[in-house]
Amino acid sequence: MSTPLNTTIYNEIEARLANVTTANGYTNEFKRIERGTMKPFKSHDLVAVNFWAASVGSDNEKYTRDRRTITVMFEVYDKTRDTPFMDICDSLAADLVTGLNRTISAPAVSDVESPELGELVDKFTFDGYDYQIGEGSSPWCGILARFTVDFLTTSNNMTTI
Repeated sequence: MSTPLNTTIYNEIEARLANVTTANGYTNEFKRIERGTMKPFKSHDLVAVNFWAASVGSDNEKYTRDRRTITVMFEVYDKTRDTPFMDICDSLAADLVTGLNRTISAPAVSDVESPELGELVDKFTFDGYDYQIGEGSSPWCGILARFTVDFLTTSNNMTTI
């Protein structure tokens, strides 16, 4: 059975997130990456990322091609410290956006951008993020970020571009 194109896209996203490390020049290191989980992260997992597809759209194009869009959501969490939570959140967002725009083979902050997921899609657009904060004995903060993936596929075929 063929791998769905959406899964190929998610695999690329996950691999890029795994390269967000301090050794590659990022401020944060993504210690745990999950795809669409409902389980909360533990303190030792942080900085942690959870991502999922929120919606998939399709518009017919000429010549039996369909324009597909996927809205992908990213939760990125860390503990709060003496640093204001907004500063931590902005740092998490910067690392997320930068990491997703670097290839698996050239993942450093200083490497050349690859915004189309290595030519896998036509557009991979950062749409923004919201701040998140939790209180209690183990305070945390994070972001909920939105990206849109845009690509063409053959009509009624979700396994090929």
